[in-house]
Amino acid sequence: MNASDDLAIKPSIEPQIHEAIRRVKGDEVDDLDNALKNAANEAYLDWPNEAGHRGPIELKIQGSIPAWAAGSLFRTGPGLSKIEGTPKGTLHLSHWFDGLAHTHRFNIVADTDSGKTKVFYSSRRQCDDFVEHVQKNGLGNMITFAQKSDPCVGLFGKLMSSWSAAKKDRETKKLENAAVTVQLGIPGLQSSPSATKGHRVRQTVWLGTDASFLREIDPQTLEPIGFAQQDAIHPSLNGHLSCAHAQRCPVTGDYFNINITAGPKPTYKVFRVSAATGQTDILANFSFSDLPLAYIHSFYLSQHFVILRVPSSHISAYGLSIPWKKNILDAMDPFDRSKRCRWFVIDRYHGRGLVARFDTEAAFFFHTVNCFEEPVSEVRGPKVTLSMDTVEYPTMDILDALRYDVMMNRDGKAKDFWGTGDKARAALPYLVRRKITIPVPEGPELPLSLTSYARLRCGYYAWKMLNGAEGVAGRIRSLSPQHLSWFRIRPHPPLSEHPISIVDNPINIPAPHVGELPTINPAYHTKRYRYVYSLAMGCRSTLVDTIVKTDLVTHEALQWNNPVGHTPGEAIFVGRPGASEEDDGVLLSVVLDGSCSKSYLLCLDAMTMKEMGRAEMDFAVGIGFHGVHTTTVA
Repeated sequence: MNASDDLAIKPSIEPQIHEAIRRVKGDEVDDLDNALKNAANEAYLDWPNEAGHRGPIELKIQGSIPAWAAGSLFRTGPGLSKIEGTPKGTLHLSHWFDGLAHTHRFNIVADTDSGKTKVFYSSRRQCDDFVEHVQKNGLGNMITFAQKSDPCVGLFGKLMSSWSAAKKDRETKKLENAAVTVQLGIPGLQSSPSATKGHRVRQTVWLGTDASFLREIDPQTLEPIGFAQQDAIHPSLNGHLSCAHAQRCPVTGDYFNINITAGPKPTYKVFRVSAATGQTDILANFSFSDLPLAYIHSFYLSQHFVILRVPSSHISAYGLSIPWKKNILDAMDPFDRSKRCRWFVIDRYHGRGLVARFDTEAAFFFHTVNCFEEPVSEVRGPKVTLSMDTVEYPTMDILDALRYDVMMNRDGKAKDFWGTGDKARAALPYLVRRKITIPVPEGPELPLSLTSYARLRCGYYAWKMLNGAEGVAGRIRSLSPQHLSWFRIRPHPPLSEHPISIVDNPINIPAPHVGELPTINPAYHTKRYRYVYSLAMGCRSTLVDTIVKTDLVTHEALQWNNPVGHTPGEAIFVGRPGASEEDDGVLLSVVLDGSCSKSYLLCLDAMTMKEMGRAEMDFAVGIGFHGVHTTTVA
């Protein structure tokens, strides 16, 4: 997935604008079958894949990018996939998640003089120290996601390096390869003094991963300038694992995440950092004898709750397998359908901690999509329905699909992995909605909770007039056992006087009508919403095929009609100022044209999924993970 730094510059060709491809709910089964046939027939071999400047450099624009989309688009993810000059020669990284961190900035500027928009591109690799260390010492005790440790290291060497890797205070902070998420202005963390040299910084920029550390970068130069552990904001946050995707309250700006400590009884700590004061509160601290350590990438946030879902990606030997194996993937237990997903609901405002728990069938997921509440009834106090949306998988096979050998189809590894339709089915995602009812905790703590309570009551009365209690009861009685099975709840002792209950059957939309790296209009975070934008996985490539807009009401899917070989990255929604429609905005995505080894910043109309414009590069940019659009960085 890397590109040479001296790619030949070719003349730009005016892109053809195609109508979006519209698919409806009735097409779901056929489209999934076609995706499985694509896998079996090796259709991905017709999909060119290539990917690896600094700047800033101005990009040439074809079409137009609206002035109201001005701001900075930060992107991060893997760049190079090999390190040359190590003690044992060239080290080829084996998994996409271990690609060397590379961060990009697209500065979109509205030119008031010409009335046109300009785009300036900058980038910087984030792991020069890591590369230098490996070139000198090899991987040694470094923990990766999936890189195999040296098989020649004996038992004593493994014991010593495992002890060294587990040391909390080891001098390897600057060697960490953080390349998953971009997080802005994290409260409670002090910016590095070097961040303010020579220019005013309005908001700090941090890079995160599935560990309890964060790397600060200069917003302008993208140079690594600082490092922080979660225990810097609260001493009890001393676990090594966390979620790459933190959550931010859209009302207060408060920051939420999970800190996980390995051990015979792994401990999960859910915390909140106040945006107003920088104070950190531990909202819940829990461990259970039957709750394993797990790899968790994201979680849910609603108006009143934090919801943690522990997937079936369990880590063996109480976490000791991580420093022993030197990577996360090999430390995981094989997927087992008896290892059900565990759910934990935590109160945000009233100090009640863990208020409910339940479990569902075994599954794996990277990304939650959204979570929102709707008022239900006032019997014994107010209740809400929690809707929790996830892009998930029936097994953990997707983790092996993201090995470079499979993605690049080295020695036929793509065929070995995708093989038949049955093999592909296990590695393709579904968008699943699960719904429960739960009482709203009461009692004073924050003034906001009183406002939320009043809003909840008003919303309930409005909803009751439109729907009626009998209608709800009828819907519940009409559910089939198959639908109800999505919410089998084990008989755990209730953690509240009014335990959770099942309300509705979930949404269950298969690929390619939905895909990975899901995004929404951020104005609808923690609110009822309709549209999800994601990267469709239809097995026309070994990664993703196109950008798809999924309507959660009609189940209609609208796909960007991209040319063959144009592989998109995560689509970031930027809303039109003053818009009244949820999908009134644009999508920004970095697209790799594998046929000519070039990339471009694509601007799509989020309503029609038609191209509006693009900012073209004369080189390739590696397909990354996540990004953020902001207008508040200097």
